[in-house]
Amino acid sequence: EWAAEAAPQGVAQPQAHGRLWLLQARPLTASPPAAMPPKFRLWTGVNVQEAFPRPCTPLSEELAQEFLEAAFRIGYRFSGLAEADGPHTRPVKGRFYMSYSAMASAMSAVPGFRVENLLRMYGDRPELAPRVAYTPRSRLRFLLRAPPALFRLAGWALLAERRIRQSNRLEDRVRAALAGEPELP
Repeated sequence: EWAAEAAPQGVAQPQAHGRLWLLQARPLTASPPAAMPPKFRLWTGVNVQEAFPRPCTPLSEELAQEFLEAAFRIGYRFSGLAEADGPHTRPVKGRFYMSYSAMASAMSAVPGFRVENLLRMYGDRPELAPRVAYTPRSRLRFLLRAPPALFRLAGWALLAERRIRQSNRLEDRVRAALAGEPELP
């Protein structure tokens, strides 16, 4: 009688001793899944979950998210890119995910930028690109910010070797102090 009903059924049918037992059948009460929207904010665990391979505690999660968001903001500012249109990271049950949508919005001002390349860079399928929702940024504003950003980058590169040497000397002094050796000049 239940098979004649038009509504989809949920059936409980365990198997024991080589026999299939029909315990119950009920109409499904959950709504069918909604159709996928044409565009949505796309998240990935790639790269972030390599840095955080285990779930974080709530305190670690909060601190890590603040640090990651600041790292993206500083990186964009240093590169002359605009702020993203939303958060870059999101913890879910202690695991971090990164937003393709946020990165696409910040990078969209770069001439030649394509979402497909962003997806490829992180090992995802470029066919997802038309579904990634993001707010495009002004290309003119990026081009006006580019020269100062290039000078900053060049200055950083020229001074990097000197800063690395200074850092190595400081590290040597700290190691010597911890080992109880006399300080070197």
